[in-house]
Amino acid sequence: MKQHYFIGGASKCGTTAIYHYLRQHPEVVLPLMKELHYFSRNELSKRLSGPGDRYVLDEVPSSFSEYMGHYQKCLGNQISVDISPSYFFYPEAAERIKKQFPKAKIVFILRSPADKIFSQYHHLYSKARETLSFEEALGEEEMRKKLGYSDMWLYRESGFYADKVQNWITALGKNRVKVMFFEKFREAPRGFMQELCEFLEIRSDFEFSTESEVNISGIPRSNILARMLLRPNPLTKFLRRVLPNQFGKDFKLWLRNLNNGGRVTFDPSSKRELASCYVKDIEALEAILEKKTGWL
Repeated sequence: MKQHYFIGGASKCGTTAIYHYLRQHPEVVLPLMKELHYFSRNELSKRLSGPGDRYVLDEVPSSFSEYMGHYQKCLGNQISVDISPSYFFYPEAAERIKKQFPKAKIVFILRSPADKIFSQYHHLYSKARETLSFEEALGEEEMRKKLGYSDMWLYRESGFYADKVQNWITALGKNRVKVMFFEKFREAPRGFMQELCEFLEIRSDFEFSTESEVNISGIPRSNILARMLLRPNPLTKFLRRVLPNQFGKDFKLWLRNLNNGGRVTFDPSSKRELASCYVKDIEALEAILEKKTGWL
């Protein structure tokens, strides 16, 4: 392969959409499974107590050869990309990546912390993994951390970005770590993708089709169906056996979207209280990046 790059970031920051857009680019090879999480497997394996957590680890490659097998169709003139949001939460992955790919670059997609946290909560709620109200879930965070829930459940903690970005810059060097903002991606996806392509050193004038929405969350119409789609069971095993891999994934996504109802409302007072927790961290992040986030 020509080069191997990485995209990580805070959860619910558009990486699923970016995965689908980059798959259109002829100079990019991506695995059929969007998130490999190989370089954070060690940390993920220690936090499997939350509902559905262990099923995420089931699909994470357990060896480097298995990991590289996802890129076996990469041609010499193409780059390969690993899109795994967990790399941002676990900076220990930086040294592992640096050892295997000394010239690697990584892009992190970040989002205003309060909005990101509520979207993260909504994502778990839509899959019938989260059952508490947003305020109750925030109150349970420390207990869940002690019990070994995965990073997806650590709502407040996941909104602090500055130290994580600095750790990656220290490991890889500032010129090989790029931070981009979800808000720009949502407002101007084509401009965002052009900037991303420039950093990945591929054709930046490629015309992406950015009309369709992916990874939409909503209140599940049926908790039973939501849970069935989450974990291995006769239905998911049947779909995996009889349907081609990508068609099976698309059909599963169609079922999940069909099961989505309305959205949970983010209470304005809760949002203000949550946002106030991150002012100093955002200021520190802006100092590291030497640019404004637009979140303050």
